[in-house]
Amino acid sequence: MRRGTPALPLLTRALHRHLRELPSVVNGLSLTEELALTLMAEEPHSLSKMFWRMLWETDPLPGQADGDVRDRILDMEEISERAFTRSPGRDREGKARAPLGPTYWPSPTSDAQYFRGEVDFRSLNPPGALGRGRGGHIE
Repeated sequence: MRRGTPALPLLTRALHRHLRELPSVVNGLSLTEELALTLMAEEPHSLSKMFWRMLWETDPLPGQADGDVRDRILDMEEISERAFTRSPGRDREGKARAPLGPTYWPSPTSDAQYFRGEVDFRSLNPPGALGRGRGGHIE
């Protein structure tokens, strides 16, 4: 794999991107989870805005459906120690409005905990963690 896939030239990048969805050996986060927390740390985002930014700005090889991204982010909400909180969506006048969806805010400690590798995300028992092995980033 490190020598590429000459018979299937597009496979190398796709396979590397696919493998980055496995939990990182540094912090236990998949690439999608890490991108979501990074975006939340920059500013509060709705799910649709996070998906749009991942698709067009941050994902090195986008290809996940919006439902897959949504499921990854919502699964992160159910861990034993919160990585972020939600608040109601707001209209242009600042009034709460359900159809706009919630806004996601990072917890004050999520940066230190995850990005510095101080906490392994998998140790917080995220839903769907059963069967998630160590792997992740390829050097």
